[in-house]
Amino acid sequence: MAGGIELLSLNKSFFRRVTLILMTFIVLLTGLYTLIVSVVVGTTEDYILQAYLQNERQSFISQYQLDASTPLPSSSYLQVFRAGDISLPTAVSMLSEGNYELNEREGVHVLVTDLPDGDRLYFLLEERRFSLATEFESRMKSALWLVAFCMTVVGLLLAIWIARMISRPVLLLASELQGDLPDERSFHGANRQDEIGLLSRVLSDLVKRLTRSLQTEKAFTRHTSHELRTPLGIIRNSLAVLKLPGCSAEKQLRSVQRIERACEQSERITNAFLLLGNSQQRLECEVVDLNKCLRLMLEEYQPLALSRGIDYRISGGASIIAPPALLNVLLENLLRNALNYGEDFLQIQLSGHRLQMLNPVSTAMSEQDSYGYGLEIVCRICERCNWQLSSGYQQQSFCVDIQFTPP
Repeated sequence: MAGGIELLSLNKSFFRRVTLILMTFIVLLTGLYTLIVSVVVGTTEDYILQAYLQNERQSFISQYQLDASTPLPSSSYLQVFRAGDISLPTAVSMLSEGNYELNEREGVHVLVTDLPDGDRLYFLLEERRFSLATEFESRMKSALWLVAFCMTVVGLLLAIWIARMISRPVLLLASELQGDLPDERSFHGANRQDEIGLLSRVLSDLVKRLTRSLQTEKAFTRHTSHELRTPLGIIRNSLAVLKLPGCSAEKQLRSVQRIERACEQSERITNAFLLLGNSQQRLECEVVDLNKCLRLMLEEYQPLALSRGIDYRISGGASIIAPPALLNVLLENLLRNALNYGEDFLQIQLSGHRLQMLNPVSTAMSEQDSYGYGLEIVCRICERCNWQLSSGYQQQSFCVDIQFTPP
């Protein structure tokens, strides 16, 4: 329940952040648009006013050339003065020929020009009284604010939609990470070719590696506990013998020796499973005589073979290069399984780099996997050492075939 509340809070927080970022971008974009349009409107307005003054100038000069008594143009927004006119503002009379804008607040535009006879004229246009310019400016500003408002509203809706589109795959990834991911399944968006797809594939690979690591740890615990039962049982029985009253020195020595061998076996088992758990560690290999190694192990398992009434035979020979720690655990598991679950006899055939084991089993045994963790440990060791393993039931007999190759 707490995880679901935390995920819901994360959803809202992430959505708000994305929306805020997009809205900030939209507001800045709208502000930039407003600024650009305002500058364009102002520039266009100045151009219109200057063009109007030029037209008035051309029109007056054309008429003046035909009739020198033509009166100067005059209107509510346009005044024309000759040089020396007492009504001409001092600031304007000081200007040379050209276009000017005075008193930007009032919007006074000035055009200074010379007549063909050398006389100078001053055209003064008051922008605020120029009805066409005022109407043009008002309409442009209204259109500008309307477009800015529409852009803001559309930008808000677009920001919300984009925020949902962006946050959806991320939130789905977060939701899947909180749940259980089945084996051989990728996270949402793994097939996408963008950053979300890359993140999904990386997370999928990470989860798979963590899952394999966890499975390896579980297998290490399971297999170690399975293998250590035998040496621990030997130690427990030997200690019980040592505690018996009147235990002879010979029995005491034999019990101590059994405890020593059990401790050595425990150490070998632990080292072997540490090697299985670390695939990066280099395996230390030696030349091993399989025939000699198997005979020494069968001497240890002779009491079990006698109690089960199983006769064992070894034929042929094989010399291989293998890590002793892993090889000992592999052979011990094969022999223990064969003696515990087999019947009548155990046949071992060695040739070159090959080991074959065959022992009859009962019908009840052959119908189920009665070999427990032993065969699973053998499979893992063969995978770690790149050995070829094949096993199965053939006519009420269990067969194991291992092809050893140098690691």
